[in-house]
Amino acid sequence: KNPELPDLRTYQGLILMRQGRLVEAEKVLSEELGRNPREPLVLMAVGHLSFVQEDWARAVDHLERSKIVDTRVLLMLCEAQLKLEDREGAQETAELITTLGAGDAPVQAVLERLLDRYGLELEERPDSPAGTPPQPGGVGGHAR
Repeated sequence: KNPELPDLRTYQGLILMRQGRLVEAEKVLSEELGRNPREPLVLMAVGHLSFVQEDWARAVDHLERSKIVDTRVLLMLCEAQLKLEDREGAQETAELITTLGAGDAPVQAVLERLLDRYGLELEERPDSPAGTPPQPGGVGGHAR
């Protein structure tokens, strides 16, 4: 088997999704997930499709497990967490986005609008003792 095939099939699924062909995208991505259940790109793609389908729990599950640290993916994860009323997870994801997106004004603006829509603000975590980094939880165990 060609080791690049999972990526090609996953990109095919993403293209189908972008074209609005969600049933076909679901078929391709489900097959890839069955073949490569731990492949980060496949997990991210299934999470993205689930987000588009407004299946928030499935989106959070797959986006977290993808462990892809990209501000666009994390913004999707944060919004899905908010839709599920996981405010703590969304807060942790927002903190990670702020760290990764430092200096990226458009990302910060999108994050602020998202948090504002749900009545949240970025803040220091009072439950973390001084000098102790917050524990990753709602962001799939990403290192800070």
